[in-house]
Amino acid sequence: MYELLAGQLPYKTQDKELYAKMIVSKKNRPQPPSYVNKQIPRNLDEITMRALECEPADRYQTMAEMILDLQRLPPVLKQLSF
Repeated sequence: MYELLAGQLPYKTQDKELYAKMIVSKKNRPQPPSYVNKQIPRNLDEITMRALECEPADRYQTMAEMILDLQRLPPVLKQLSF
């Protein structure tokens, strides 16, 4: 989802081992997608960043939960061009 919105992966490195370490690191959080693509609204940033949380309890527990949040987004988001 992050890559779809931002056009890049959340972490900038070509090293697969380092990338894996960055994913689990609580210190190394990615910038929200809107940092890269200014068209991304804050509420979509929040959904995306919640999906990337390090702690499993902080992430969406089910896909249905995430879909509910996505469905609550304003209809205007359908008009965004990526």
